[in-house]
Amino acid sequence: MDPDGTASASRRIASGTLARLAGEAVGKVASLAFFIVIARELGEELFGDFIFALSLSTVFLIVAGLGLQELVGREIAKDRRRADELMWNVIAIRVVMLIAMLVFMTGVVVVQGRSLEIAAVILIVSLGIGFEDQAGTLYAVFNGRERQQYVAFTLIVNRVSTALMGIGAALAGASAVTIATLFAAGSALGLATAHWLMYRFVLRPRVSIRPRAWKRLLRASAPLAVPGILSTLLFRTSVVVLGFVAAGSAEVGEFGAAYRLIEATLFVPAAFNAAALAWFSREAEIGRGFEMAIKTVLTLTLPIGLGLALFAQPLIEALYGAGYDGAVTPLRLLGAMAALWGVNTTVVTVLVSRGRTGVYTLPALLALAPNAVLALVLIPAYGADGAAIAALAGAAVLLALALPRTARLVGAGGFVRVLPAPLAAGAAMALCAAALSGLPWIPAAIGSVAAYAAAFLAIERVFSPGDFAFYSSVARPRVARR
Repeated sequence: MDPDGTASASRRIASGTLARLAGEAVGKVASLAFFIVIARELGEELFGDFIFALSLSTVFLIVAGLGLQELVGREIAKDRRRADELMWNVIAIRVVMLIAMLVFMTGVVVVQGRSLEIAAVILIVSLGIGFEDQAGTLYAVFNGRERQQYVAFTLIVNRVSTALMGIGAALAGASAVTIATLFAAGSALGLATAHWLMYRFVLRPRVSIRPRAWKRLLRASAPLAVPGILSTLLFRTSVVVLGFVAAGSAEVGEFGAAYRLIEATLFVPAAFNAAALAWFSREAEIGRGFEMAIKTVLTLTLPIGLGLALFAQPLIEALYGAGYDGAVTPLRLLGAMAALWGVNTTVVTVLVSRGRTGVYTLPALLALAPNAVLALVLIPAYGADGAAIAALAGAAVLLALALPRTARLVGAGGFVRVLPAPLAAGAAMALCAAALSGLPWIPAAIGSVAAYAAAFLAIERVFSPGDFAFYSSVARPRVARR
């Protein structure tokens, strides 16, 4: 592998990751503020209905999407001319799926006997998720053409507009239906922004909708759908089961409060992997790159998950108020999900880019079984805590099975040199948190993260000087070429 080419690709990935991270960070802060305010203003039960609608509609659209978004990203990364054939046909198929999802959600609220107000909230929120699903097709174009800055800008428009409108309405005493409508409006604005950016700066696909080609597209995309469908089912099964079993109860809102904090952190690995997709799709040998990707994602997500787990109680009280004390234990349990699902997104990205999604199928199916069984057994007795245990068990089983299979596929040498530094740094962070437990929680959290960073860099410098040098080469400007 050409070292200059590798460094150049690494810089593009780093640049794309930073651009995506900036947009995702702003968007996640705005989104989290929106959900915190409506959780406080609507109360646990109505907030739980909001989260239930988000989760169930997302699961439906991911399952029904059949890998079309992944197909668009992969193919346009290889040849931008494929956009003429793919774009408008994929958009049309997903419009049909959106309509089917709304019909399905209508059936759900009728069967559950929801009130007219709650039914309207669930359906309007589902429509907003449908708009975001359509924007995902355009994000795939940006990913394939390595234009992460446009994804970032679209996310900022979507999340910030939703937060400003929704928070203002909630504080003014607006109804749940009004807040849901503003959520959908923000999603629609984000979709319109993504369309404008694609046509103005990236590419202008020819408008060509050919229903006869849909069967062929779905057949080509279906294998790519498997990781996304199974990952979504594993990540959201617990909250969906909880929403059915404990519909309208405070348990759903408490789990949703913890769940939203975990989900808010997933933009970090998502940004990195979206930036790396094109490189993984084009390069012939990616074994070493896969090792470095796993280390990078684990290093970034482990302190996030540990921080959420170690400081769960003061964090929940500060953000949601004492009324959400039931979210503390779920957040402690779900803290590990930040790292587990971060690494999982890297595995999925690599397998989709290589067209080898079958490697993921058996591990995900095996992991789905304990997740679903534990959810059905534990949720009736333990509520939100049981849902968190089920989700964590499924994620751990999945990664234990899928990561070694993927490493063998791409020729990675193993993870002996990948895991020690992040894990040892995590131990240092936990010890520091215990030592600083007498301080207010915010300084203690900052000190713990600083201990993690210092321990990681020291261990890497001593025991993995090659990796340390690689990081430096990627970060260093290419003055000679200038």
